[in-house]
Amino acid sequence: MNIPPLETVKIAQTIYNDWVEAMTCPKNDVHRVLDLYHEDAILLPTFSPMICINHDQLNTYFKNLITLPTLSITTDEFFPTECNKVIVNSGVYTFQYLSNERLVTVPERFSFVYKKFDDKWLIINHHSSVLPVQATSF
Repeated sequence: MNIPPLETVKIAQTIYNDWVEAMTCPKNDVHRVLDLYHEDAILLPTFSPMICINHDQLNTYFKNLITLPTLSITTDEFFPTECNKVIVNSGVYTFQYLSNERLVTVPERFSFVYKKFDDKWLIINHHSSVLPVQATSF
């Protein structure tokens, strides 16, 4: 595995940490989450079959997700890399929240693609899906 430049790792970690913080902020401010996404960003979400292709759809998805009681996100693996002036950050995170007074734990794999616009890095693509419990034998 190639080791990405330290600057790439720092940028990816900062954007990702800002995303986790916005998602789990007790104020449930969906605009704080949306501000991290480019206006034409695409999201393939874990908890919805709909692909989000604009801020209105992102708003609908995230405003429901961030209000889950006691939502927390733990990062299990984190692998950033840079290619053609974009940063791709893939890994595994775990969502936890309360549902009907029971703790729900959802291990997920993710990929974020970040691109710099003027002086700000934004998410242009985000894929998240449930991590399979075991490998499928082919």
